[in-house]
Amino acid sequence: MWWASNDNSFSWQKLRGSVESLYIYAKCSTARFEFIFSSLIPGSARLYAVVNSVFRAYDSSRLYREIKLRGAIVDSSSLKLLPDEQMFDNLEGVFNLTSDTGVLGGLFITNVRLVWYSALNDNYNISVPFLSIKVVRPNKTKYGPAMVVETFTDGATCNLGFRIDPPEKMHSTLQKVQNLHSLFSKSPIFGLREMRTEAQAVPDVLKDGGADGNQDAEAPAKTDALAMYYMDGGNRKDRRIIFSKEIGLAIEEPPNGMTLADLWNPL
Repeated sequence: MWWASNDNSFSWQKLRGSVESLYIYAKCSTARFEFIFSSLIPGSARLYAVVNSVFRAYDSSRLYREIKLRGAIVDSSSLKLLPDEQMFDNLEGVFNLTSDTGVLGGLFITNVRLVWYSALNDNYNISVPFLSIKVVRPNKTKYGPAMVVETFTDGATCNLGFRIDPPEKMHSTLQKVQNLHSLFSKSPIFGLREMRTEAQAVPDVLKDGGADGNQDAEAPAKTDALAMYYMDGGNRKDRRIIFSKEIGLAIEEPPNGMTLADLWNPL
C-alpha cells in the first residue's frame, strides 16, 4: 500500500457535530482506501501538522530507498549529491548490460547508492540505493565478466549488469561496492536529520494547547455519556462485569472512552 495524498477538511459526527478531520487517500494494487481521523481537541492543528510533516519528509527521501529511472540526478556528467551523500568513485567506460546490445556510460559510487548514466544522454540513467540492493556478485555473461547487482522492489527481484574494462578494474570496483554495501547495511542512511537539545522547545503548532502553548488554556471537549449509550443500540448485549475501586462495587463496564466520573455527571 502506498500513500496517494492527504487533506484537511471538516466532517460530521453524531457525537460532536462538525469537526476538523484528517483525510488520507491510499491505494494498494487496484483497490483504493480512504481513512478519516478526527482530533478530540477542538481547534488543534497538531494532527494534520504532524502527519503532513512526516509525509513530506518521507516523500523527499525516496532516492535513499527506491530505484529511480531517468531522473534529473545527473547534470553535465556530474552527480547531484543528496544530503549526507559522499562520492567515493566516478568511473567512465562502464557498459550497462540490461539491453541486448549494452549501453556505454559512467558509474557513480557513493555511500548511499550506485548511479549509472548514458554517455550520450545524462537523462538516461538509473539510481540504485544500497537499501534496495540484495547482493552484489560477479558473473560471466556473453559480454565477458560483469558485476551483477541484484535488487528487490515491491516484492520483485531485478538484476542489473555492468561491465568494466579491464577485468582488474572491475574486480577492484566489485570489492569496493560490496564493502560499501556491507557498511551501509550496518549503519543505513535514510535521508532524515533530527537535531534536538534538552532545552529545545516544541513548536507551538505541535502543542495540544493551541497557538499560545498553554496546555490548560483549552480543555478537551466533554464526552456526552447519554449519547454514548444511545449509540450502543439499546443495550442489546450486557457488558462485562468489572470491580470498581472508586465505589467498591461490581459494575457493568462503561462504554469505550467513558469513566465512572463521566457517568455521575452525564450533562
